[in-house]
Amino acid sequence: LAWLTARSPRRVATRILSHRVRTTVDGGIERQTTEIHDFNHTRPALRWVGRLGDVLRGDLTLVGNPPLTPAEADTLDPMLVQRWLEAPVGLFGHAQEMILAGRGRADLMEIAAAAAYYSGTRSTRTDLGRLIRGLVLVLMPRSWVRHTTARRPTIEVGAEA
Repeated sequence: LAWLTARSPRRVATRILSHRVRTTVDGGIERQTTEIHDFNHTRPALRWVGRLGDVLRGDLTLVGNPPLTPAEADTLDPMLVQRWLEAPVGLFGHAQEMILAGRGRADLMEIAAAAAYYSGTRSTRTDLGRLIRGLVLVLMPRSWVRHTTARRPTIEVGAEA
């Protein structure tokens, strides 16, 4: 029994900024935060299973921009953050395709540019295509290859090209 619990994937929660806003008492606008969940698993495709529960709860959509943490938002221009959060946070999207195709790593500015592009060009037709491409990328054999350590897809802050 101890062997099973020691090897079971752990659920990791991350606080992110939501595209939802609320009005404060003084009439200002405040961005809401929510939590998303990943499994700390050595197989990349199984890490995303925790996010399916977030989709069912309504914290994520199937297609949208990648999650943005408050720490990442602090390093970006406020107008870029506002453009990023115009679209809902989703499981698959333009930036997530870049992360999946790049084996889980991407520069924060590349992801921000992809998120801003998606926010300005999204449509039902392109969302359907992104959903299909995202599912294909997750189901590809390289997404099922076991890594020596479990790591979630990372966005490198301040990485040099």
